[in-house]
Amino acid sequence: MVFRKWSSFPPTPPERSEAGLDDIPCGARVQNAEVAAAISMEIAAGIVAYS
Repeated sequence: MVFRKWSSFPPTPPERSEAGLDDIPCGARVQNAEVAAAISMEIAAGIVAYS
């Protein structure tokens, strides 16, 4: 086994910040239905492309 000086673990990501629902502007909020619709469109496009 060969170990190199530069092989190490990647840095840990920063901790998540705490945010309340009131801290997020109304225009920036994404509803579950919007996410589901976007995912469904992507899946449908993939099925059509590969069929």
